[in-house]
Amino acid sequence: MPDLATFSATLGTAPPAAAFAAAAGGAAAAAALMTVAATDLGERRIGNGGVLAVALAALPFLALAGPSAAFAHVAVALLLFAAGALAFRAGLVGGGDVKLLAAAALWAGPEGLALLFLVQALATFLLVPLVLLGTRWLAGGPQAGAARPTLPLGVAIAAGGLAVILGRLGYLGG
Repeated sequence: MPDLATFSATLGTAPPAAAFAAAAGGAAAAAALMTVAATDLGERRIGNGGVLAVALAALPFLALAGPSAAFAHVAVALLLFAAGALAFRAGLVGGGDVKLLAAAALWAGPEGLALLFLVQALATFLLVPLVLLGTRWLAGGPQAGAARPTLPLGVAIAAGGLAVILGRLGYLGG
C-alpha cells in the first residue's frame, strides 16, 4: 500500500495516462475542497455536489494504488462515516461535515489519517477565535443573531484533505 512518502514515486512509474488521471483527480478534489470550504464559511452549508466531487476524484488514485490499498481506504472512509453519523445524531456535527470527512478519508486511508486529523485540528484551533470574533463584532453574515455560533468544520476538514492530497502528489516532501 503506497504511503504519503512513496505515492508520488508510484505516480512517476505508472503509465502516463494513469499518472495523469490520478494527478488530475487530485487537482479536481483540491478545487472541490476549496469550494466546499468557502461555501461552508459563508453559508454554514456543505452541498452534496462538492462532497461527491471529492469522492469521485479519488477513483483514479484508488485504482492506481491497487486493490488492497483501495479496500483499506474505503474501509477507513466507511468507519469515519459511521462514527460521524453517531456524532451527527448527537448534534455535535453537521451531516455535510460527516460526508466531507468520509470523502477526504478516501484520499487519506489508514496511513494518511494522522495528517488529515492533525491539519484538521490545527485549522479548527485557528477557526474558533475567528468565528467567535466575527460573530461578536460583525453584523450580518451566517451567524448574525445566533445564540450559539456554529463552527464551519468543513473549512478544517478541507484543509486536512488538501494536506493529504498535496502529500499524495509529492508536494509536502517526504
